[in-house]
Amino acid sequence: MGIFPLKSKFFYTVLFLFSLALGYFLLLTFAFVPMGIDVDKTKEGWEVRNVESSNPTIESGVREGDLILEIDGKRPEEMKTMESWRSISTFEEIVVNRDGEPLTLHASRRYFWIDFHYVYSLFSVLMLIFAVYIYNKVNTSSAQILSFVFINMAAIFMSLGASARGSGLGKAILFTGLMLFPILFIHFLIRIFSEKGYDFPGVKYVKWLYMIVAAVAVPIFISFICEGKYTYPLYLFFTKVTIVITLILFLISLLFLGYVSWKQTKYNELLGVITKTLWFSIFISCAPIALFAFIPRIIWGEEAANSFVMGWFTLLFPLSLVYLIAKNQLYDIGLITRRLLLTTTISIFPSLVIVLTVTVLFPGDDPLNRAILLFFISVCMITFVLYSLEYVTTRFEAIMFPRKYVLQNSIKKIARDLSKINNFRELKDMVLLDIVNTLEVFGGAIVFHAKDTFEWIVEGDIDEDEAKSLILKGTTTSSNYTCLEINRNEQYTSYLIFTKKRSHAVLGKEEREWLNMLISYLAVSLENLHLIRKLTIRLQQLAAQAPDERSASELNWFRKLMFELQEEERVRIATDLHDTTMQDLFFLKQKLSALLSRVTLTLEDAKLADNLLEYIDIINTNLRQSCFELHPHLLEEIGLAETIRKVVDRERIVSAFEIGYEYYGKPWIELHGIETKRHLFRAVQELINNAKKHSYAKQVRIYLSATEEGLQLEYVDDGVGFLAGENRSNRDIGDSGMGLEQLRSRILYLKGQMEIETSPGQGVQCVITVPLQKGLSA
Repeated sequence: MGIFPLKSKFFYTVLFLFSLALGYFLLLTFAFVPMGIDVDKTKEGWEVRNVESSNPTIESGVREGDLILEIDGKRPEEMKTMESWRSISTFEEIVVNRDGEPLTLHASRRYFWIDFHYVYSLFSVLMLIFAVYIYNKVNTSSAQILSFVFINMAAIFMSLGASARGSGLGKAILFTGLMLFPILFIHFLIRIFSEKGYDFPGVKYVKWLYMIVAAVAVPIFISFICEGKYTYPLYLFFTKVTIVITLILFLISLLFLGYVSWKQTKYNELLGVITKTLWFSIFISCAPIALFAFIPRIIWGEEAANSFVMGWFTLLFPLSLVYLIAKNQLYDIGLITRRLLLTTTISIFPSLVIVLTVTVLFPGDDPLNRAILLFFISVCMITFVLYSLEYVTTRFEAIMFPRKYVLQNSIKKIARDLSKINNFRELKDMVLLDIVNTLEVFGGAIVFHAKDTFEWIVEGDIDEDEAKSLILKGTTTSSNYTCLEINRNEQYTSYLIFTKKRSHAVLGKEEREWLNMLISYLAVSLENLHLIRKLTIRLQQLAAQAPDERSASELNWFRKLMFELQEEERVRIATDLHDTTMQDLFFLKQKLSALLSRVTLTLEDAKLADNLLEYIDIINTNLRQSCFELHPHLLEEIGLAETIRKVVDRERIVSAFEIGYEYYGKPWIELHGIETKRHLFRAVQELINNAKKHSYAKQVRIYLSATEEGLQLEYVDDGVGFLAGENRSNRDIGDSGMGLEQLRSRILYLKGQMEIETSPGQGVQCVITVPLQKGLSA
């Protein structure tokens, strides 16, 4: 962290103290107008030695050589600034002896009078803000030291106005700040170059420089704050000491920068730019005030040029630091800094308009100075408002722009959900529902059009025929629907279709922009899902059509993963149906029964009501059967043989063909692990489903038998059959069925065999044999 650890409490303590001092100094600066009158104590009395021409006292008539007789009704000896600083800081009325005659003069007060002190006070506020910004935004030791550099510059600038108005505290802070500034700058340079990979000897000596400044600052504060008859001689002495120390330290900083630029920058171009920029900025900032103010004051006792005027050049140094930060050459926070500079530039034009308007409408004394002050205040306020506008609108966006807030939160949630989606079914639950609710429409759908087939993922009220007609015509809007193309490729084209809004209002500009962003997200996600599906199907085909046992066994890891994922999904769907839909139907029946029991119905209405209740029971029964097919929990309770019997008994009721089932060797059947039972149960399901869809059979027979060596499942029907090797699995975009390929893959995973004998018109015979596998368990 450098020589001294700059803790957060220490930083904010210093900041708090300087803020209090800044408030006090600003009060002095704006409450009193500096007279700019220097005096000497002679035998005749207090004689005016110098009157600054840039101050309004020249209008009061005070001239060099006048003897001060009275100031605001008091004798000169009673004025502290006369004795301590040999100056008149302020007055309302002054009596002078001019050419042997007493003369009463009145000071002309100008409340909008502009001098350098106002500008310096403004810069001190800005630098304090920038110090806090650097300290909190950049977590490095050099940034912490740089924040103190800015605080020190703020202290120097803010004390100028108070010092000119006779404040001993202002003069003490000004002197201490001048000596401390080059040390902080050298300390900062050492730390920033060390962070960039260049270590320099002599770092430990920086702490001795701090100690020297502290040793000089203590008597300065004591003598300047406790004003007395010895204050002025000490003031003259410490002025020279401060100037000498400051000039030496600035010379050291320039030599240090020159050394770095000469010694190191040939290996690092960026470091060369930084050192040269800092060297020229510190030289141009300090050379004028050193050459025309500090050095002449030491040699001749007077300044060759006004130090306040020369002080304008010192503003170049903080600006150069801001420039380096904005260019990301010191720290990577240039975006925010450039934004600050941009808002400042933008604020210049409206500030000029305000100044011109006020000047024309409200003319007064000294319009130029008043206009300059108003311009700086306007620039600062407008810059602050523009810079803070984004933050304020973001914090209160829910109140100021409620629709935009809802849309932004919705697109963030949809983007997160899209990253979690693994299959097309989840599009409805995780994305489509959000789209419908956000747009406040009656319904929406994501449609996949592949050749002559359509797959629909629907939420809400959608007329599929009308929406399909919209797609086939290639139109984007109709009286009831809006159709947006998501993506298009050789296999399919996807669309987002939604109805009109529930309020019957048209889509706003923000909603259209939201839809364009949403379409781009959906396009990427759907394309990825499509590629995943194609890859999965291809892997399934490879797993089912392995040319030999070795290749088949090598793909067992994929089969296991695929089957486990399928079973997890089936269990999840079954659980959702049982916990939500079936429970809702149960409560619906209860409420409907309670309602019907409280009203008197005709015989015909009562019969209709009973039919309605029976229909709810039928729906619940079908859902319970679907849950069982998705998650055959009876496999663990009653075993494989009896579970298949329950399936067959149900199929006898609903199927168009006669179905028979027999099993033999039940103890050996149930000796197999639960995973083997589950795969064989799925095989029976697939064979029966294929019979219902494709066989047109009159009779179907299923035989299950087992011995101590293994298990055999035989399926026979008298249907239309098919050509050997024909791929019966329909794999459209929305198809997730097992098919014969996946059935074969299941058997290969169990290290079994599956043989199919069939031909057109001769039915189908499928024999599956599986060796005994006690160890396999789900």
